[in-house]
Amino acid sequence: MEQHHDVPQRPSQVLAQQVRAWRDRRGLSAQQLADRIAASGGKLDRQAISKIEVSGRGVRLEEWLQLAYALGVPPLTLVFPAGREQTIEVLPGQPVDTWRAAKWFTGEAPFPRHDSSVYVVGEDDRPDPEFEEGVASLRLLRDHDRYVELRLEATTAALVEHLGADAAQTDSERESHLAEARTHDYYVRGWDDRIRQVRLSMRRIGLGLPPLPHFLRHLDAEVGT
Repeated sequence: MEQHHDVPQRPSQVLAQQVRAWRDRRGLSAQQLADRIAASGGKLDRQAISKIEVSGRGVRLEEWLQLAYALGVPPLTLVFPAGREQTIEVLPGQPVDTWRAAKWFTGEAPFPRHDSSVYVVGEDDRPDPEFEEGVASLRLLRDHDRYVELRLEATTAALVEHLGADAAQTDSERESHLAEARTHDYYVRGWDDRIRQVRLSMRRIGLGLPPLPHFLRHLDAEVGT
């Protein structure tokens, strides 16, 4: 699977190489990969897969996603194989570090401003208003997922402490559990506030709100959703 090239590869070249590498890793023939794709509704046959791998046949977006699904890897891995390719020529004549290019693709960082694989403090950290506008929805959705997950963790921890208090054998043991439960209850309220705020921010920029677990649906009622 290790594939390091001295000359930066174009995305289409990288994808072709990664399809072959992951197919080999999975122990699949081209026909078996085609069968997997067909099973999910795709139409890439064995000949098409061979052409992709050998001659770099162009791949449509839908085919890229079908290949990734059939190989059991994130689509990102087939085009930005960070750790396997040091650099990639995303734009003509502009090789960039593959990991930094991958972070641009996922909306974690703006596109690298220079072609060196060496990170230069300040050079790639300047604000990019267009990027910030484009990535706003991704950040809100990521924050939302994180807040809901942390709220669930705090709720579970509080419940465990309350159960511990109910089963305590001594007053001091019971009070210790209750003190811990109060701390987790405090965090629960804090995550509730953050969830409300991030959902309000989503509404302000016209995003559809992701569904909440049933035990959190009251939060939308509280903010008038």
